[in-house]
Amino acid sequence: MKKINYQLVLATLCLGLTACQPELAVPQTSAPAQVDYSKHPRHQFFQSELDTYRKVHNAPGALMLVKSEANGLWVGASGKSNLEHGTDMQGTERIRVGSITKPMTATIILKLKEQGKLKLDDKLGDWLPQTQGNIPKADQITLRQLLSHTSGIRNLGDDNISFKLALVNRPADVDMTRPDEILKRYVYGKPLAYDPGTHFLYSNTGFMLLGMIAEKATQKPLKALYQEFIFTPAGMSDSYIEKRDDPRVARSYLDLYGDGKLIDVGDWEKSYDDGGAAGGVITTVTDLLKFSEALHGGKLLNEQSISEMKGSVKLPSCPNGDCEYGLALSTWNLEIGTGYGHDGGVVGIDALWLYFPERKSTIILFINRSIPTDKRIIERVL
Repeated sequence: MKKINYQLVLATLCLGLTACQPELAVPQTSAPAQVDYSKHPRHQFFQSELDTYRKVHNAPGALMLVKSEANGLWVGASGKSNLEHGTDMQGTERIRVGSITKPMTATIILKLKEQGKLKLDDKLGDWLPQTQGNIPKADQITLRQLLSHTSGIRNLGDDNISFKLALVNRPADVDMTRPDEILKRYVYGKPLAYDPGTHFLYSNTGFMLLGMIAEKATQKPLKALYQEFIFTPAGMSDSYIEKRDDPRVARSYLDLYGDGKLIDVGDWEKSYDDGGAAGGVITTVTDLLKFSEALHGGKLLNEQSISEMKGSVKLPSCPNGDCEYGLALSTWNLEIGTGYGHDGGVVGIDALWLYFPERKSTIILFINRSIPTDKRIIERVL
């Protein structure tokens, strides 16, 4: 999910609040042993880059996956997945990937479009009548605008103090598996940021609504849709989208007060992410590669749908008129070429997935501390 400046926000909110310290991390089950990639032709270089990446950002642990046509697959780990218990990163941990969930939710919506169960120009208010009168212009906002962050619906959490207070003091009140309650408590009655279709504004709320629409279109719960349309066809046997007490999930960390001391914020991350259509997927780096290859290989969607996902939104309000974002796929124009994918992170993680079709190369990065996404390592590694 989109990162928010929690270092400042939470430090301010936590002053005088005794409930602000997250619960101690639960014991972590060691991840399965990693495949030995020491014979990979670029092993030493990749491992050095990953170790440096982790240390520069003062993070407990980091993971990296690189796959290229020339050199094949490499997966590496650095540091710790759980500081309290001293658990080493292995490369096979389950991880929260935040907003990398969004392309998966978009895949479900586009698959339902292919099946004739909905249209991208359908209106929000027609699919979810409860939004009429509660979300301005619900009768005008389209599914396409929700997918492309051009609906005008504000990003949950960006300017909502009551939501942030609940996140740190009453995490049970921030349960993304109960989207109706979240909407009633924190979204309904808020004005739009702009008229639908006129600007780009990243919105987790929009994808929460898309998850609800997918459930209504199929009369199936979100986790069943993910299994049917994403995990099973892609062969992702180590992934899920729901709330679990899972000791295999790498913990999340934040320098809350800017003093260099990291605290475990896995419970906050779990409340804000797990089970939700905007950022709730738990997976592994190798399972995420399977999603990437299934999506770009035409196993999940047809060519027209994939083209729509890649097609950038063009608006005068975006730099140079190009928002570099399609239907839940970001376009990254780097010196090494153009990549398609998504980044993700909220309180205590940063994750990145990019596929470069001209190079037939994929890179996946995960670090268990909230940091700004770092593009430099991508250029060096690829």
